Amino acid sequence: QLLPSVESLSAEQKDVLDHHTKLFNFRLNEPILHHGKTLHFMDRGNTYAYFRYTDTGAVFVFVNGSEDVKYIPWDNYAEITSKYQIMGVDVLAGTPIQTNMDIRVEPLSSIVIKLEAK
Repeated sequence: QLLPSVESLSAEQKDVLDHHTKLFNFRLNEPILHHGKTLHFMDRGNTYAYFRYTDTGAVFVFVNGSEDVKYIPWDNYAEITSKYQIMGVDVLAGTPIQTNMDIRVEPLSSIVIKLEAK
């Protein structure tokens, strides 16, 4: 057997596996990621952000590569977020996200948000 069984993984390893499984499944099943256009935003304070978008929705990715907590600067992305509903969904957590509220992103982590067209 090349790979360990899920039962033999530590709690931390199971969390990592779960995280990646959710991302891979989302990527596999999300048409916006396959057919959308990409809009990148300049690095600010060791963060990186981009949108994959279509007329029907958008996927927003915000990566915090710093050692500090960051908050998503929604005003910087108004040119694209204005085309979508204010309420989105955190893809990994499955929780609602409001694009006009402070969203905390922990150090060395990321968030993936799906938005629907207005």
